[in-house]
Parts: sequence; structure tokens; C-alpha cells
Amino acid sequence: MKHLILLIISIILISCSNQNELIGKWEKIEQNDLKKSQIEIYRLGDFLFGKRIQLSKINIESGWTINDICWKNIQKKENNLYLGTRIAKRIYNGKVETKKIDIFINIKNDSIIAVKTLYTDNNLTDGKKTVLYKKINNFDN
Repeated sequence: MKHLILLIISIILISCSNQNELIGKWEKIEQNDLKKSQIEIYRLGDFLFGKRIQLSKINIESGWTINDICWKNIQKKENNLYLGTRIAKRIYNGKVETKKIDIFINIKNDSIIAVKTLYTDNNLTDGKKTVLYKKINNFDN
């Protein structure tokens, strides 16, 4: 019986340690809005996805709504480095336009990630810019 209990505890500990460090809720740093942009990263199958859970003023002005997917197909490539796709939105001539852009997510430490896009587009203002997010919550709280 002791061995069975130890085996169950070991399996639980191993599964917890395999939990991805990106999973959780993240808030954009260095944003002047009173209500900051927040993204929740979760696993679906083999990939990680990010959805908007709180919108800043600029998010709303760009056509975002709560629970919109903004990052998708995120996969670990190296230690502390993930690659994925960012969905960019803007309103142009009264219509919401979207664009898919490759992103790099670098884990700086337990509570900070840096998200970088490597495109240049005169219609989008954040090309080649690194955006920092701080972890505000994880799912075991």
C-alpha cells in the first residue's frame, strides 16, 4: 500500500513539473492605459494559445473583444525560447483587418516574458518592438 501511495505522489509531482511555464495570465508592462491588456495562455493539444482576457483602450480601438485568440501555435524551440503566431488587428475604413505574424517569446525569469515580432508594416505600429508581460496569476492559485 505504501508503494502505491508513493507511486501516485511521484506521478502527480512529475506531471506538475511538466506544466508549461507560459501557462497562466500575463499583463502587458509599460502601458499607459488605466486598464492594461491581459492575455491568458493555455494548452490545447500540442500547442499553446493566448486569448485576450482584459482589453486596454488601444485593444478596443483596434477591434479586439474579450476571449479573442491573439497568439496561437506556440511551441518551445529552445530553453526559454518559444515560437508562434501573433494575430494583429486594426480597424481600416471601418472594417477590422487581421494579419498573422511570427513571434518569438523569450522567458526572462519566472514572472517576465518578452514578446517580439520581426515584421515591418507601416500600418501596424509595433514592428520589431519587444513587448514585456508580467505574470499576474497561474492556474494553481
